[in-house]
Amino acid sequence: MGSDEYGEYAWGKLSGYGARFALVGQLMHNPRAEDVTGKVMQAACELAVWSGNEAARIYAALAETREQRERRELVEFIERRGGAVTMCETITN
Repeated sequence: MGSDEYGEYAWGKLSGYGARFALVGQLMHNPRAEDVTGKVMQAACELAVWSGNEAARIYAALAETREQRERRELVEFIERRGGAVTMCETITN
């Protein structure tokens, strides 16, 4: 399976993750709850989307070639410095 296929698999399970996160979140908030509130469900959905994004990011990183990783690291380095660096900064880092 390629990284895209793993990412698709993870995204396909998000609805199940959201429901589980909602149940856990609601029971943490109120152990005697019988219903999940809209506020907890919204937070659970946001957590599920975040989890899907992280899974896709990790699968993509694992599938990177050396050249792709070096390019991504350089872009991240430049972004951390506000979008501009000098040649000396890129050589020393």
